[in-house]
Amino acid sequence: MPVQYAWTLATGARAFHEAHGPAAALDRLGAAEAVARTHPALLVTEQVTRARAELSTDCRTAHPRGLLSDRELEIAELAATGLRTREIAERLFLSPRTVETHLSRVYRKLDVPSRLALSDLLRRTG
Repeated sequence: MPVQYAWTLATGARAFHEAHGPAAALDRLGAAEAVARTHPALLVTEQVTRARAELSTDCRTAHPRGLLSDRELEIAELAATGLRTREIAERLFLSPRTVETHLSRVYRKLDVPSRLALSDLLRRTG
């Protein structure tokens, strides 16, 4: 059972990266690797190595905007211009809670802690 769990973590790393960001995906790969060491599982170890290489290549070459959905990008760009949550919500006919949810996903995917960091990242990669 633990080896199956580790395999699931290793093979699902890409999806986890897209949904929760690079740090969370690498944490999952670390957990899979620990299980593979405890229960000798060569295939899991190989999959972890492949997934890490793939994710590190993606992180270096992928444009940050490409990690976001169209709506997330739209909200991120508005937030980066200095608009407040309520202003973004009114402009896009969304609830403020929906805007905050999108922003939290953006922060996770781009691995940024704040609107200021988001603004800097979008400006640099513009």
